[in-house]
Amino acid sequence: QAEDGIRDVERSRGLGDVYKRQGVMLYEMLTGERPFVGEDVQATIMAILTQSIPDLTQICPQVSSTLADLIYSMLEKDRDQRIPSMRLVEIGLKLEATLNERRSVSRAR
Repeated sequence: QAEDGIRDVERSRGLGDVYKRQGVMLYEMLTGERPFVGEDVQATIMAILTQSIPDLTQICPQVSSTLADLIYSMLEKDRDQRIPSMRLVEIGLKLEATLNERRSVSRAR
């Protein structure tokens, strides 16, 4: 029954959508840790609702500010401020890959 209440909170706050999950997954892939951690499920949900997103570039300095900003917009608590579609995430990731490729080519010259 507690899980139902947590799901209701997630739905009402817009935290249970695909974009949020993808943002958390990318954050975890880059840092090796979750952006929000609590001693139990309820504490984790409270951390998600009340704490700021940890600074990705401090935890993982090799992450560009462009990629960090994309992930921050995916993890935005306010649904209206969050990136609105996975298509835009895909475009952002492709842009980041292109920029990284060009940086690598420039360094090699």
